Amino acid sequence: MPQWWSIPNALTILRLGCIPFLVRAVLDERHALALGLFFAAAVTDGVDGWLARRLNQVTAAGAYLDPVADKILMGAVYIVLAVTGRAPWWLVGLIFGRDALILLGAGLMLLVGKVRRFPPSIWGKLSTLSQSVLGVSLLIRNLTSAAFVDWFCSIMIWVVAAAAVWSGVQYAWAGGRYMMKKEGL
Repeated sequence: MPQWWSIPNALTILRLGCIPFLVRAVLDERHALALGLFFAAAVTDGVDGWLARRLNQVTAAGAYLDPVADKILMGAVYIVLAVTGRAPWWLVGLIFGRDALILLGAGLMLLVGKVRRFPPSIWGKLSTLSQSVLGVSLLIRNLTSAAFVDWFCSIMIWVVAAAAVWSGVQYAWAGGRYMMKKEGL
């Protein structure tokens, strides 16, 4: 069995594999199925990291694959929710803008420095968690007309926006500090 194959990595691959079915379920307005798939994918995001540490199955492949799977999952969900009119496009742009900023910063650090590890910050994890909560909430809103769900989604949109901006600023600040230290400024 390859060294990269582990239970946590299998969960990450399973999460990636469910994305096309989730997108199709949203487009087909199969709201219960979409909610179940997204909820299961969001849960595996937390479980795979916990299992990797618990079972001592942390791998380099998992360290790269897990955040990629997260970005693909969240990107696909938010794009399809925006396409169907269930999420605002400005929020999708903000989330993608933050991610682009982080990727650009990581690329610059790879070019000029010796940093090869980019662990997520607590703010990045909170941003991802808030995006998951909003995604689930928006999918629940498709199943019910409860005023509380509409209110909660309205609040969570702003929480996700604030978390994306704050975590983006935090990553930029940390990257800037690293670059200044590297240049001796």
